[in-house]
Amino acid sequence: MMRTRLTLIVAGMVAGGLIATIAPAFTGSAADAAVAPQLSTSSPSAPAARAAAAPVTGAFQVDPVHSSVIFGIRHMDVANFYGRFNRFGGSMTFDAADPSASSVTFRIDAASVDTANERRDGHLRSPDFFNASEFSEISFTSSRVQPMPGGYRVTGDLTMHGVTKSITLDLKQTGASTNPRSGKPIAGMEADFTVKRSDFNMLYGIEQKALADEVRLIIGLEINGA
Repeated sequence: MMRTRLTLIVAGMVAGGLIATIAPAFTGSAADAAVAPQLSTSSPSAPAARAAAAPVTGAFQVDPVHSSVIFGIRHMDVANFYGRFNRFGGSMTFDAADPSASSVTFRIDAASVDTANERRDGHLRSPDFFNASEFSEISFTSSRVQPMPGGYRVTGDLTMHGVTKSITLDLKQTGASTNPRSGKPIAGMEADFTVKRSDFNMLYGIEQKALADEVRLIIGLEINGA
């Protein structure tokens, strides 16, 4: 018992000394407060926002080796499923000073659809979906190109499954540089947008909610100066 009481007394003395040392910073006089450390209530300065790079100009070709075309669709109204196309190409000309001189063309081989399942890929190539034997190409041709901060806003005709619809998408510039091998300009472009497959008479599974009507397209491109 004696040892326990001594331990408690020592602990109390130490705690008291500690509190006495800290207390002036919070409860002392104005003079004490003037020299006591102050807690900052302001947020740390946020890094300066990066200014959007000026859109690239000139003629470019899509580099399919360093580009991707991904699509996503809701399955059974519970999960997002993703696939890709393996063969595609295109050309782009950008002129920020004269937007009317700008143009974008892009094409996808419908039969190159790839979901890592041969049976499903065969179904997607069938008349239930792309009908790739009859409509071999998915294509986009611009009708209007407008510069915007960090890229271009592009309106044009999307043709798929034999149907053409006008769409507008933002083609965002993800980077720009000079190819050290060729000495020509290179740039990165990306578009992320949604289309309804019912607009293109691709109706399989929509009514049963097996597959959603809306399809998300993510197109990431590296383009090389021509």
